[in-house]
Amino acid sequence: MKKKGISLIIVLITILSITACQRNPAPDILTNTADDNVKIEDKKEKFSVINKEDEYQKILLRFGHDNNPEPSELFASDNFLDTEKEINLILNQNHDYIELKFQPLHYIGNYTGKKGFAISEDTINQEINTGLESFISTDLKTMQIGERFFMNFPLQISKGRTFESKDFIISEENEMVNIILGSNYVNEYNLNDVLNLELATKEIKLRIIGFLEKDVTLSTRHDNKPLEDIILNDYIIMPFYDTEYSPNSEEEKLYQQIWYSLKNEGFIRPNKEETIDKLKKDIDIINKEYDLFFDIVSIPVSLNLK
Repeated sequence: MKKKGISLIIVLITILSITACQRNPAPDILTNTADDNVKIEDKKEKFSVINKEDEYQKILLRFGHDNNPEPSELFASDNFLDTEKEINLILNQNHDYIELKFQPLHYIGNYTGKKGFAISEDTINQEINTGLESFISTDLKTMQIGERFFMNFPLQISKGRTFESKDFIISEENEMVNIILGSNYVNEYNLNDVLNLELATKEIKLRIIGFLEKDVTLSTRHDNKPLEDIILNDYIIMPFYDTEYSPNSEEEKLYQQIWYSLKNEGFIRPNKEETIDKLKKDIDIINKEYDLFFDIVSIPVSLNLK
C-alpha cells in the first residue's frame, strides 16, 4: 500500500467532510484537564442516563465560517490536540453530551464487496490521483458511537458480543479496534476476522466482535415527526474511543487531531433544570477560554435505537 500519498488524500477528504457539515459555566468546568492518564470512566458519573423524551442539539466547530481558521491552521498549532482532549472532557464531564458520527472508513484497493456496504455506487473504486500517484478507494458506511450513547441505547446482537467499556479506550498507537458489523455482513465475515481499512490519515486494524440483529435502526425525530431512519444492516459500528497515549509522529498527531475534531462535534442538550440559553453561555465561555468557535446550530432532535 502506498501510504504517503494515500494518507495525504484521505486527510483532504476527511477535512472536506468536516468543513462541509459546517459552512459563564462554573469555574471548575474550565479547570478540567486531559492527559494520557485520564480514563474514560471519569466521563460517566454525572450523566449516565439519558431522558429520551428530551431533545439534543448539534454542536459544531465552525471551521472557515465568518473568517474562522480552517482545520489546517488549527492543526498546525503545537498544543491543539491537548486543547481538543481537554474540551472533550469538559463536554463529557459537565454536559449532557453524546458522541455520534457517520465518518466513513475507506477501503484502499480494488473493492469487490457488496455494493450496499458502500456509501453510494459513486464512491466504489474511486480513482484518486494525488499528482504523484493514483490509487482506488471505496467509502464504506460507518457509524461511530460514544460510550454514553451505547450505554443508553444498547446494541442488539445476533452473534458474538456487544461493546464493553474497554472497547472505548485505545492505549497504544497500533492497538486493534473492536467493531460490530450490521446483519448483512454475517455471511461475509466471521467473528475475530480483521479488516484493514483507512480512517483519516491512518490504516487501522479492526477486529469483528459481533453482528447486529437484522434491521436495527437509528431513528431521529423533531417535534415527534420522523426526520430519518437509518437501518444499520450495511454499517460498520465503531466505538468513538479515547486515545490514551501521546502521538510519537506528526502523522499520528494529525490523525488524533482529526479524530478529536469529530468527537467534539456530537449532540448536546441542557442539563436538568437548565435552559438552552444557559447551555449556549457555557459554550461561549469554552470558546473564549480556548479562542475557538463552537456553535449550537441544528434543530432539536430526539434519538432512538430500535
